[in-house]
Amino acid sequence: MLLLALNTVVWGLGVLGLAVFKLLIPVKAIRRALNDGMDWFAYRWCHCNRLIGEYVVGVEIIRVGFEPLTQDKTYFLAANHRSWADLFALCAAFDGYLPPYKVFAKRQLMYIPLFGQILWALDFPMMKRHSKQAIAKNPKLKGEDIRIVRKKFEQFEGRQICVLNFLEGTRNKPHKHAAQGSPYKHLLKPKSGGLAFALKAMGKQRDVLLDINFLYPDGDGEFWELMTGRIPRVLVDVREIPVPEEMMTGDYADPEFRAHFQAWLDDWWAEKDARIGKLLAEYQPA
Repeated sequence: MLLLALNTVVWGLGVLGLAVFKLLIPVKAIRRALNDGMDWFAYRWCHCNRLIGEYVVGVEIIRVGFEPLTQDKTYFLAANHRSWADLFALCAAFDGYLPPYKVFAKRQLMYIPLFGQILWALDFPMMKRHSKQAIAKNPKLKGEDIRIVRKKFEQFEGRQICVLNFLEGTRNKPHKHAAQGSPYKHLLKPKSGGLAFALKAMGKQRDVLLDINFLYPDGDGEFWELMTGRIPRVLVDVREIPVPEEMMTGDYADPEFRAHFQAWLDDWWAEKDARIGKLLAEYQPA
């Protein structure tokens, strides 16, 4: 844990140092170079996280379906979500395989000292969910996340990146699974609205949609279990999802399109759930 903290401080200060220059210098070409520099520091952070996990903790990373991946494309990554260990799995498994990550994150993370400011400097889309009561009191809050996403994708134009979204919207815990009445054995229900808008907003910027499964065959996937050696293996599964043209051009506010989009996502999620079951059966507890 100390090594992870030191790793974050060392590379995070590099990110924040360049971010200060980015705020002060309005020249577009220089700002682009500074973005590349911040992404390089973030890469080093991920690389060192992998080294700590593999060589200090002793975690084995199992990669499935990684052969087609390249750093020369822009990806949208749709993943399941178990715990904070997923971020370690992301860093460790994809180190050297993908372009810089931009993760949809909760705005509350902004208030974590250093870590939150690093996320902001790296242009992570910071989302804030509002209750129905809050929206009723202030209608301007409706669609705020959509406006944030649109603005971020405008900033990403012309850059090779991968955008990660946890479509379940929260960590999959037994009590949440039960409260939701999820029809899936290993997943919560996916949030279709955010995905629909992201696909439309990215448009031609996105080359590939990847379905990502973060799996922990030997435990529940809790971060503390991982760091204390009780999860010896992390399995990360990747497969490309074909996206029909109409799913990127329709209007989610239209009830007919929304029903069509949700049916497409439900079919995908059912396949994903079955795939997770097969992988967990194949990689039974060591």
